Amino acid sequence: MQLFLDLDGVLVDFVGGCCRLFGKSLNPYPPGLFYIYEAWEMAPSDFYGELARAGSQFWADLDWLPDGPEVLARVNRHVQDLGHEPVRFLSSPTLDPASWAGKAKWVERHLQDGISRLTLTHDKAELSGPGKVLIDDQPKNVAGWIARHPMHAYGLCLPRPWNPHHSRASRALAILDEYLAILGRLAVRNRGE
Repeated sequence: MQLFLDLDGVLVDFVGGCCRLFGKSLNPYPPGLFYIYEAWEMAPSDFYGELARAGSQFWADLDWLPDGPEVLARVNRHVQDLGHEPVRFLSSPTLDPASWAGKAKWVERHLQDGISRLTLTHDKAELSGPGKVLIDDQPKNVAGWIARHPMHAYGLCLPRPWNPHHSRASRALAILDEYLAILGRLAVRNRGE
């Protein structure tokens, strides 16, 4: 089994970085509203244009989400306990090349040996396959991942304030643990076949 972790919204605080850049607040975050620019009533082109003007440093300087290090630690523990391949990192950059460079810088700075396990793509489902697992905060990414291999690929949409699972966001780590336990049982069962 191979696990893929999304960056923004799973490990990295993209929302907090945007609030700092734009000098605006999202506290409380509008439940279930995925796109920040909608909450601020901005045109997407204005929002992404400002991110482009901020350059790669915007992405490189993003903070961890408060539970991001613990999400990573729990996934790493699961991978090690079951002898799986090391966790891979998967992210969808904006169309601006600076976001690609900035995300790579963030990974180099925060994730030991992570740069060799980073894939940047606009279609995460391209990497889906039998025994591959995606943990993401965007429901459409998880749905696309599973749709490529419905009986053999797995995904978890980690509850966050901006996705449809917002009512369970405070339980994100407990839900992750439950999911990892299910994957562990599945891996053991598959080894026995």
